[in-house]
Amino acid sequence: MRFIVLLLAVLLMIPVVKAQDASSDPVLEPSKPKIINDLMQAGAQVYFLGDQGGMSGWAVIMRGQPQFFYVTPNGSAVLRGFLFDEGGRNITEEQLIALRRRLGPEMHSSTGGIEDLLTKDQRQALLNELQKDESGSTPRSSSTVTPAQKMYQDLMVSNWTQLGSADAPREVFAVIDPDCPHCREFLKEIRPRLEAGEIKINAIPIGLNEESQKRAAMILTVADPMERIFQYIDGDADALAAPEGTNVDGAANNLKTIVKWGFDVTPIIVYKGGAGEIKMIRGEPQDIEGLLQDIAQ
Repeated sequence: MRFIVLLLAVLLMIPVVKAQDASSDPVLEPSKPKIINDLMQAGAQVYFLGDQGGMSGWAVIMRGQPQFFYVTPNGSAVLRGFLFDEGGRNITEEQLIALRRRLGPEMHSSTGGIEDLLTKDQRQALLNELQKDESGSTPRSSSTVTPAQKMYQDLMVSNWTQLGSADAPREVFAVIDPDCPHCREFLKEIRPRLEAGEIKINAIPIGLNEESQKRAAMILTVADPMERIFQYIDGDADALAAPEGTNVDGAANNLKTIVKWGFDVTPIIVYKGGAGEIKMIRGEPQDIEGLLQDIAQ
């Protein structure tokens, strides 16, 4: 049987091989390729899809969005996209159905239901990406970077998820612990402004104990972090419940960044003022209206 992987840049034809049924139990999980390990360090949840025609498949979920990777039989390359056979049968979708069957509700709670994302529109969106040009260039950093700018840069490349509308005119980074009472009060107070589209928060979740670290990892994973956070704040203990084996690397790496800069309280709120200067509030803000007025637009 011939397999086709739909990539972001090309259509790749795989030689004819005999495939196992996608619904059968997968082989023993192989070692993860570097790209998968790197994504785990950024907080992604990773699931082994099984082996098809010698190609090991991986589902990677981050911020509620799925990506699928296949390692070629000789291990020399990793391909990103859906796997189809020559007749147009979506092997990836069948693997996800089998994965859900094995993991049950655990997979749904930890991913927001990735199997529900594989709609016709989702498939079309992936195909549309084939038409996009992706630039591999990266901006050069200034040779004279102040400590405040370096801190801001570190927060920008930390593992964060956005709360509020992407089109909001104001933006802050906020280090939060889901079990910190001051973080909860800050989020409750600013919630109407988030919902009104006045501000967006790039939430950098951390956990200061094992349980809160798992909940922080869930904030990085789910498709609806803002909804889940406020459900949890409102008393739904299951809103950020983490299944056994949840990857916490992303939240743990956030904590390392916080320790590096000597942050010793939560929340920590960092933003750019009207003149572009970096500003920071340690702890719960006392004046939300004043904060909004001070943020650059």
